[in-house]
Amino acid sequence: MPAVLDFLPCQRPLARLCVFLTIALINGSLPWCVGTWKGFSMQQRTVFLIPSDDLRWAALRASIREIPEAHIIGEATNAHEAIETITASHPDVVISAEIVDGTPARQVFTQLRRTSCPTTRFVVFSAHLDPDDIAPFTEIGLAGHLLWSDLSAATLPSCLSAVLQSNIIVVSPAVVHAFFEAHQNLRQRSEHHTDPSLEKVPNALTRQHRVILRLVEEGLTTDEIAARLSRSPGTVKKHLAAIYKRLHIHDRETAVRMAHERGYLP
Repeated sequence: MPAVLDFLPCQRPLARLCVFLTIALINGSLPWCVGTWKGFSMQQRTVFLIPSDDLRWAALRASIREIPEAHIIGEATNAHEAIETITASHPDVVISAEIVDGTPARQVFTQLRRTSCPTTRFVVFSAHLDPDDIAPFTEIGLAGHLLWSDLSAATLPSCLSAVLQSNIIVVSPAVVHAFFEAHQNLRQRSEHHTDPSLEKVPNALTRQHRVILRLVEEGLTTDEIAARLSRSPGTVKKHLAAIYKRLHIHDRETAVRMAHERGYLP
């Protein structure tokens, strides 16, 4: 079941979502049940739909119409029509398929957010989860990201009621995990990132080469390096020859200096 979070004292949408996702992941079971928000006092909300041809949108429309405070003011089936109509009508909530007539919903939301709808709540219903959409959607400040597979006739009305609240974010569990996986991968890439200029250098030094150069810099002989690394002197000599070849030099002192200049050694 999708998880729901009430307002957090974080004004930036991404910060609010990050706090929510952190809490949700720690708890594991995603305890904020959407059903707890049924019957909550709510202001009148205008809703604009950007549906796909998925038959489940009929059930979504019916569920919205059963919410007394919700009023559907229009629909659009392509990005141009959606942007034009939403810009003119300023609905409180926009609920969209993940793809709008071939255009990703995030592009539509981004344009609307930057131009005419800074406070509109955007919600996307997806048939599939694309990990590449997670970060862009959080930057937009979605009020909800739901997968059809997580919804049922029983849970859909409750999810919609929660989405229509002013400061509640509704997120499917799979989206939560994809968000953290994407950011974990980004952090790992950042930790292992090197100077972009070095990535373009052909035949870059390996980790073993750098270890050997560090020991060379400390003044160790070939035999001492071999003993330190539990390798044979012949293996160390082969590594040194490979280093010389890759750096286009012929001696240890120059190898160490060039390794520093190119950033191989800090």
